[in-house]
Amino acid sequence: MSEFFKLQPTLDLISFRRMVTPLIIQIIFWIGVVVVLIYGFSTIGEGVNGGPAGRAMSQMQSTFGTPPADASSGPHADAGEIFMGLLIVLLGPVAWRIYCELMIVIFSIHKELVDIRKNMSPEAKTP
Repeated sequence: MSEFFKLQPTLDLISFRRMVTPLIIQIIFWIGVVVVLIYGFSTIGEGVNGGPAGRAMSQMQSTFGTPPADASSGPHADAGEIFMGLLIVLLGPVAWRIYCELMIVIFSIHKELVDIRKNMSPEAKTP
């Protein structure tokens, strides 16, 4: 009988009574934070370098040999992209955290329901 209790955690895992997803969600959270920060900083870099439109205009001007519109032929900073990049860097990890916490809450509710079911079972009610 004692061997059964040693196997119980493994049986719970195999029969999906114990969830491994909350641990996986925590790992995915940190990977997601890194991805969001890289995306945010790359958006800021795009804005500082003039963004896709600024680079395309400079390339088109150099290709067709037309003189640039102003004295400086380099791309101009795009304030909108810089602002969006800052928002992504500041708010992106927070939004990602909220999403991951909601996923974990679903699994926590499942765990509590399993505990309630165990406590309500006839075997648990011993006088």
